[in-house]
Amino acid sequence: MLTESNLLIVLVALIATVIFGLDRYNHWRAKQVRTLWNCFRCGVQLGPMESTFIKVAGSEAGTQARVCQRCAKRESLKVWIGVGAMAVAFALALFFTLA
Repeated sequence: MLTESNLLIVLVALIATVIFGLDRYNHWRAKQVRTLWNCFRCGVQLGPMESTFIKVAGSEAGTQARVCQRCAKRESLKVWIGVGAMAVAFALALFFTLA
């Protein structure tokens, strides 16, 4: 029976399952794309000097995939937007805690 006390545990388990499932899917997809010389994000055909590698799955020593320069810039922008969002969330939480 799903009660209020179990609802948070079920919600956290569901979110963790989705995140880990997407991580494994990206790992599998990166292994498939790595041998094809295609961009992992947009699928465009790449030459040897037109690509770079980004981390797409895993933690510190994660799975890397080959991407074009445009997708690499977009991925870098996503990382900085995420860092900025976490900084703003921390500042707002600190503000509301102290107010």
